[in-house]
Amino acid sequence: MNNGLAKTITRQEDHILIAMTGELTIHTAPDFHKSLLEYDSTPDGHWVFDLHKITYIDSAGVGTLVDIFRRSKKNGSRMSLVGMNRQVRSVFEITKLDKFFPIFESVQDALGS
Repeated sequence: MNNGLAKTITRQEDHILIAMTGELTIHTAPDFHKSLLEYDSTPDGHWVFDLHKITYIDSAGVGTLVDIFRRSKKNGSRMSLVGMNRQVRSVFEITKLDKFFPIFESVQDALGS
């Protein structure tokens, strides 16, 4: 299953908005992770990952988000996930990561948190 991953990264004040489309898998996660490293040193920021258009996520994709979460905490930043479909949410529920990550229905909700 490899349909690729497209992303748009924008800054909005102290927020880094990452809108993703496609699959976050072992095939796409390494390049995605590498593309975020330039933003890694943003202290006191808020990473908001819009997952509305993510159609599939595997353990490599989850691992990438966990690593970014860990790095953001280390740098004094926050991270939120937004708009999970049923498949993506079930992965987070099965792994109990839904208790670990702040999860919101909309980008506006995450920005207001």
